Amino acid sequence: MSSLQITQHGMVSTLTINRPEKHNSLSPTDIEQMMSLLDSLDQDPNVRALVITGSGDTTFCAGASFDNVKDGSLRGDAFSPLARTIQSLSIPSVCLLNGNVYGGGVELALACDFRCGIEGAQLRVPIAKLGLSYSEYGLKLYHAKLGLAASKRILLGADTVDFDALQSMSFFDTVSADLTSARAQCAQLSEQLSQRSPLALNTMRKALDGLSMQSFDATEFDGNEQACFDSEDKQEGFEALLARRDPEFNGC
Repeated sequence: MSSLQITQHGMVSTLTINRPEKHNSLSPTDIEQMMSLLDSLDQDPNVRALVITGSGDTTFCAGASFDNVKDGSLRGDAFSPLARTIQSLSIPSVCLLNGNVYGGGVELALACDFRCGIEGAQLRVPIAKLGLSYSEYGLKLYHAKLGLAASKRILLGADTVDFDALQSMSFFDTVSADLTSARAQCAQLSEQLSQRSPLALNTMRKALDGLSMQSFDATEFDGNEQACFDSEDKQEGFEALLARRDPEFNGC
């Protein structure tokens, strides 16, 4: 059975990491395959939102396979290309954390636009205990999403961060009492995102991520903003508002 599975509901695709017996850790092959799947989903006009989750009810993703890290086939920066791919998607992404999260799995969660979690979830990134360092991109991602103090606590402390601390860091966008409720919350959020104008969402997502990671491109933003103004989506949005109906955007 593949360690990665894709399911589709309406215009929302769900990518599930399916190695629960290994706490959904990823090998080099898994990472390459996941990047390829993400590229394919991003080019599919029938996909307007993405959910990334893990199998089981224990761990979302434990990061890199320990054996691969130990033998040197996965470096400390192994997850950064995958995280960059997630962040550069033209569709919004929601991470459904079906349990705890460790190592590179945290970077994947932070690369998503939103994170839906469960009460009691914990986090641990032991990279400093392994004599390794995150890549520049990974560090920028931590800093952009969590801030300096929280990033230092997670990365330099290298110990377990409990649920209350994660809440104080605003790690989760939504929190549910159990996995069933978290799935329902995630489904509601991803469905909502899939109904918004793709052009508008992508323009603002790219700009906000660029501002937070100090890579904002004003020229690119001006072009994207103008494309929104000239789009059929804008016309549809105003017509739907005047007609008091839900808009049906085509992304053009």
